[in-house]
Amino acid sequence: MRFDLHGLSSAESEALVADVLQKAEAVPEALSSSIVAGAEGNPFYVEELVKSMIEAGAIRVTESGWAIDPSAGDLPTPPTLTALLQARLDRLSAGERRALQQAAVVGRIFWDGALLVTRQATSSAASSLEGDLGELQRRELVIKHHRSAFQGSREYSFKHALLRDVTYESVLLADRRVYHRAAAEWLAGMADGETRPAVIANHFEAAGATEAAPWHVRAGTQARLRFANEEALAAYTRALELGDLDDAARFEALDGSGELLMLLARYAEAVDAHRAMLDAARVAEDLSAQARALTGIIFAGSRLGPSSDLAAAADEAIAAVLAMPDPDQKLLAEALRSAGWLAFRGGDLATAKERGARAATVAENAGDRRGLSMSLNLLSLVESSLGNYRDAEVHMETALSIDRELGDRRAEGVSLINLGEGARRRGDYEAAAARSLEALEILHEVGDRDNAELSLNNLGGVYVSLGRYGEAVELLEDARAAFEAADRQEYLSETKRFLAEAHLGLGEEATALALAKAAVADAVAIGNPEQSGHAWRVLGLAVQRLGEPGEFAGHSEGPLTADGCFEKSLEYFAGDDIDRAVALADWSRATVLTDEVRARRMWDEATSILGPLGLTHLAGELRDQPTKGPAGS
Repeated sequence: MRFDLHGLSSAESEALVADVLQKAEAVPEALSSSIVAGAEGNPFYVEELVKSMIEAGAIRVTESGWAIDPSAGDLPTPPTLTALLQARLDRLSAGERRALQQAAVVGRIFWDGALLVTRQATSSAASSLEGDLGELQRRELVIKHHRSAFQGSREYSFKHALLRDVTYESVLLADRRVYHRAAAEWLAGMADGETRPAVIANHFEAAGATEAAPWHVRAGTQARLRFANEEALAAYTRALELGDLDDAARFEALDGSGELLMLLARYAEAVDAHRAMLDAARVAEDLSAQARALTGIIFAGSRLGPSSDLAAAADEAIAAVLAMPDPDQKLLAEALRSAGWLAFRGGDLATAKERGARAATVAENAGDRRGLSMSLNLLSLVESSLGNYRDAEVHMETALSIDRELGDRRAEGVSLINLGEGARRRGDYEAAAARSLEALEILHEVGDRDNAELSLNNLGGVYVSLGRYGEAVELLEDARAAFEAADRQEYLSETKRFLAEAHLGLGEEATALALAKAAVADAVAIGNPEQSGHAWRVLGLAVQRLGEPGEFAGHSEGPLTADGCFEKSLEYFAGDDIDRAVALADWSRATVLTDEVRARRMWDEATSILGPLGLTHLAGELRDQPTKGPAGS
């Protein structure tokens, strides 16, 4: 909620002056007018000017009330609030001014313990700190708090943020560095100083100290754990810019940066961060860091499309872990999972299943619950693609329970995405919508744009299957824009295919045709058999609805026909019975008006596959009219 604050009117300012000066028997008109004119509607100026006049003797505070010098209204008033505050600082004793300046370096909130350390570091203990702070309180420049964040130290704050800023600007540059270092060292030495790494890092940096960079790394890691992704990335970036890091801290900053850039859907930058980590790890001959960097390259790089370099990186990651004197089993599970993920994206389900199962076993034996959950996620996707929906659901429910047991909200969101996708593939669209919406809410909460965009895409696909075509188009266009902005090739084909199905449902055949062609081109370009098969299937539906659309760059075997599209689809689905059955069902509906016998034969083949699995609803119904909307898969 936003509140717009406006300055006081002249009448309101006059009323405020009268209230502030109510202890005076008589207020000269000239004085009241001078204060109102100088304040220009700022109530803080009114308060500070009166205090300044008291300090200057123009207003005398007595037991019976306030006595105002008759000539007070003729005194010059500082033209700005900053000048007024500076004038008040100038009236302080040397000890009081030094205490306030040292406090300003600590921050708007400060502690007497920090000031004591600063005084010791600067040999500036000529006056009593307790006495100086007491006088600053009496002058209402600082406020003493009833409780302190640090045991054994009294906590104070500046009366106003501007007062702190004006005081800080009055500190000589040479003194600032000394004061900042003292504040940093005091905070770092406190029992819970580790909870304030960003503050400590900024103090060390202002002091020009090399200790700043490692504290920035700690600040980045702390911010990342509370899902403050942009703040965390800025801290890691600053640490790397300063450069005063040992290998462990440098790897932590690069690894963290890569993961955050991945979450923020900045994939090319994420790959660059992990490549920089890999180069540094090779120089340091650190096999653990090499393996972490390689898996980071794989997961971020896979978002940008297929690459033979990624397969080589997966093999290298596994080899790096196994070459360790005492192989890190958590890292081994991660490396195996990355290899399984690449195999899955490339359509090699057998290898994906073998690597995923091995990763799950390694993680479980190592007591790595998070690694087990992520491995089960991969296995669920593989089993779903193989049509083993019951096994897929068991894996995902187990993963979800682990995520919730660990309180890992991001992992929970990912598991919900995959549960939703599994429900969509087996035709339970209401459950799929519920899971996708829940995932989307969590992923927005933790700032995971990478998976939130995927969840948005999946939900759009579910809405297509539910016949909610207009809503689907809105969601899918948002997902498409996000994927294109991030150059996320791996999902663009599916998004365009879903959009083509939605536009077919809306009766917008020409738009659907263009989108289906684009979906085919994208799927073939990234070498994804599943997406290629579905893209050709939907193109067949679009061609059937429009008739013969002519040539297509993705099809060199004569004029493009619906039969030709469905034949191409089945080529990609040769090893996937369920997707093959869905394509046959759609083909039969597209053929029923021109060749009923052939249509019935394809329909029977489709239902013979789906029937034993209890999934006949995926085929829909064989009607005597061309479909008005896609069957969906």
